[in-house]
Amino acid sequence: MRYFTSYSENANSEGPNDEKTFAVDFSVLYGNSEFGPAKATSPDAGASIRSSTSKRIIGYPAESIQRNNGRYFQHATNDFNLNGFKIFGSFYEFDRVSTGPGNSGGPLTVLDESNGNELLAGILVSGTKRSAGVVALDGSTDALASRALGLDSRTVTFKNKAKLEIPDNVRSYSTSDIEVSGFSSATEKLKFSMSAKAQRRGDLDVFLRSPSGRIRWINKQKGSNAKNLKIQKADYTKSFSSSSPNGIWQLNIRDIRKGNTATLQEYSLRVSAL
Repeated sequence: MRYFTSYSENANSEGPNDEKTFAVDFSVLYGNSEFGPAKATSPDAGASIRSSTSKRIIGYPAESIQRNNGRYFQHATNDFNLNGFKIFGSFYEFDRVSTGPGNSGGPLTVLDESNGNELLAGILVSGTKRSAGVVALDGSTDALASRALGLDSRTVTFKNKAKLEIPDNVRSYSTSDIEVSGFSSATEKLKFSMSAKAQRRGDLDVFLRSPSGRIRWINKQKGSNAKNLKIQKADYTKSFSSSSPNGIWQLNIRDIRKGNTATLQEYSLRVSAL
C-alpha cells in the first residue's frame, strides 16, 4: 500500500502528460516485489505481439471491475489470440480487447508454446472500453523502467585469454567466444581490446559479431607489412548501442595470405549497461 501511495503522489506531482509520469507508471510492476518473481521476457516481443500466439493483459482500470465475489481494480483479460497492430515505433494496439478505461502499467504476457509458461512481452500504456495499447519490451523500455526505479548502470569487463592459432592461407574464419550476461538494458557503452601476433597484420581479416548478429569490422586485409595487431579500448558503442549485450559475442579472424601464421593472444569487451 505504501508503494502505491508513493506512486500516486509522484505521478500527480509530474502531471498526467509528463514524460516522468509515464516512466513511473511504466515501472509499477517492476518496483513491487509482492507480485512475486519476474516472468522471463519474450526474445522478440514485437513479433510475439503481432502473432496469433495466446496472450493475456493485466491492467489497473480507473473504474472498479464488478465480479460475483466483489469489486476489483486489478483486472486480467481472458486469453486471446488476436494480432497486435503496430501503430508507431514499439507501440501496438489491440481491438476488441480491454481491461477497462484509464488502465496502464500492467504486463502483456504471451504463451511460450514449447513449455506452457507465460513470457513478458509488453506493458499496457493506454486503454478504452474497446481497445488496449501496449509498448513492446526492448532495450530502451528496460532502461526506462530501470531509470524510473533509480538503478545505476554498471561496467563489467569480459575477457577471453585462450590463445587461438590462426591457420595460414585459409578462407574460413577461426572464432573465439565471450559470453556476456547480467544486464537488463541495451548496451550503453562498449569498448573493445585485442592482441594478436602476426608477421604481417595486413594478412588478417577480423570482425566482431554481437549476440543479435550485428557486425563490426576491426581489420581488413590490406597488405600492410607491419607486425602484430593490437587494439586498446576502441569505442564500438555506435555499432552495438541499440541491442542487448547479453549472449555470445564472437570474434572472427582469418589469415588469407600464404607464408605466415598468426595467433590470437586475447581479447576483451568492456560493457556498460543497466
